[in-house]
Amino acid sequence: MRELIEKNAAAHDVKWYSRVLKNHPASCELSKEEEQEILFYSMQTAEKYASELKKGYGTVSGVSLAGTMGLSIKRTKEELRKPFLYMGIFEPEEGTVILNDSTLNAIRGFIKEYHLSEIIREEALEEAVLFHEIFHWMEENTPGIYTRSKMLKRPVWNLFPRSRGLDGAGEVGAIHFSKIMSGISYSPCLYEMCLLIKTGVCSIDFFSSIL
Repeated sequence: MRELIEKNAAAHDVKWYSRVLKNHPASCELSKEEEQEILFYSMQTAEKYASELKKGYGTVSGVSLAGTMGLSIKRTKEELRKPFLYMGIFEPEEGTVILNDSTLNAIRGFIKEYHLSEIIREEALEEAVLFHEIFHWMEENTPGIYTRSKMLKRPVWNLFPRSRGLDGAGEVGAIHFSKIMSGISYSPCLYEMCLLIKTGVCSIDFFSSIL
């Protein structure tokens, strides 16, 4: 297990983000050129806003940044959106980030059970989740931001082209932003991987086969 986790921790961000685009519930089939473009500009968007925030606030915690932006943080031990396993979620109507202690504790337990703390920083987990949701707040409050405005032309009934949004771009941006802001060397997707293995949704072999 440890050896495979180390291998996945070393996987390039683009491999993880490509998987995010392909597996997002609102995704559609992308050409290689479309995928490369979306990954490039989504990552660039995350890097831009992370750089601006670091310039303005220096090294800042997720809790502190959330407070600066007027976001409240709440906690729950219940599943937020069955059947999906959420670590956190941003509720725009309430200006709230909800952290799910059930899933966070499952990930922490997995890291301890397999002695992975030298590979995956347990103490950075909550920070990564907070920064992820803060990026979604920024999307809500930044008109024209790439990860919300990217549109794809797709035909309707194979006849007329129609524009449709691409929610997966926002997920890629949020993951990349959380990696930069939390200062971890591996993809935050690794936390999701731990959760899915812990809960029996996927196996470590599955992740090793796709990265």
